[in-house]
Amino acid sequence: MSYCKIVLCFFSLLVAITGGITEEQEEEEVILSSADAHAKYRVHVPANPIHESQVPETQLKAWKNVLNQCTPVITNQELSESCISALDEYFPSEPVWDNRMYYYRGSLGYRNLNRGHLFGDFTDRDRAGSLPFSSADFLGDIPRWRDIFDGNIEQRTSRFLQIVNDETCMDRVSSKNKGIDKNLASRCAARELYKYSAYLDACSSATHRLHQLQIERPHELPWKHVEHIPTDYDISIKFIRREIENPESRAIATRSMQRGYLLAYWTVQQCELHDYVLIPGLTHGTKTSGTHALKWENLVPRRSSKRDDIKLLDQTSQRILKIAAKSGDEWAIRSFDFRYSRGKEFRSDVHKEYPILTHRWLGSRGKTENARRHQAKAYLLLKETASEEIARLEYDPNDLSEAILYILDGGELNYPPTWVETPVEQLQ
Repeated sequence: MSYCKIVLCFFSLLVAITGGITEEQEEEEVILSSADAHAKYRVHVPANPIHESQVPETQLKAWKNVLNQCTPVITNQELSESCISALDEYFPSEPVWDNRMYYYRGSLGYRNLNRGHLFGDFTDRDRAGSLPFSSADFLGDIPRWRDIFDGNIEQRTSRFLQIVNDETCMDRVSSKNKGIDKNLASRCAARELYKYSAYLDACSSATHRLHQLQIERPHELPWKHVEHIPTDYDISIKFIRREIENPESRAIATRSMQRGYLLAYWTVQQCELHDYVLIPGLTHGTKTSGTHALKWENLVPRRSSKRDDIKLLDQTSQRILKIAAKSGDEWAIRSFDFRYSRGKEFRSDVHKEYPILTHRWLGSRGKTENARRHQAKAYLLLKETASEEIARLEYDPNDLSEAILYILDGGELNYPPTWVETPVEQLQ
């Protein structure tokens, strides 16, 4: 072998070895980055959707009274009468959309209770956790718990049974009727259907949240200075105190746990005063829904057979919310998860009536340049319709400076095919 060939072989081998080391180093860096990301996620503390400047003084005082009467929270005991009285004063004025919930599960840390692990997507799937609600949503006329638990649930149930037997209203669920028709708002009792959908969603979610957070974990004993068997709630509080170092974040996480548990407890109490009815004729697994009244306490997931019951309830809630939204009710439209409707006509109507909703939704679906431009458009619309202060609560204009300039210069936004009607479709 010539000297040149030997050198060439040696050089090739050196390149291969070096390249291999580089790939291994890059792979190791990815793993380390993933581990760091997981460690950060364990102690994740979502920001409160409502800025403190938007909370009335009366609600701040009512919450302080809740803390005085209800804490420390002991989850395997009934709440005191004075605590219940404080909750009755506080929660009716709270927004329905501030309903998200998370907890810290053992060493795993942060877990979103909008995806309960008992039955996957069938439990605690409230929409508040999946929609991009923020301070901008809590302005003006919004649904509050006093609108849902208003003493009219029995009358609302009767109206619901009338609507589900109205072919014109039920056709709003069909793919043949994709757009918004406000002329049907009265006939289809759009606002009442929204309230009944929110009632079903809230009671189902609260029932499962309470069950989850009250699960006893005797293997966690012994605990110092604890006389009762620790529950998932107790484990979360312990995790927060031990793992979350930032005092402000720790306070937010603790408040969320306290408020979330107390809201679930209070909601279950409201729900157990009433029954619920499903859309008749729905089928899932071995179950078919009828017209008979059902009890909330029977929905607690002690066995897997409840999967079908939960799914039937979920289908009912989603369908009547869709009827309400497609009949033009604003609360229903703003509560609607667009993943449940792929109709271009409906999304196009929403974009015309509520453009901020469209841009915020599309801006939250990824980190692409186009998503940032939708965020910029949403920021500018919020600034124009609400105020710069409110807009800044949701978006940082410094981070979106290039995208904002693009929009101000008349730049075009891209939309997914499922959001845009072609001229031919608009004429059909």
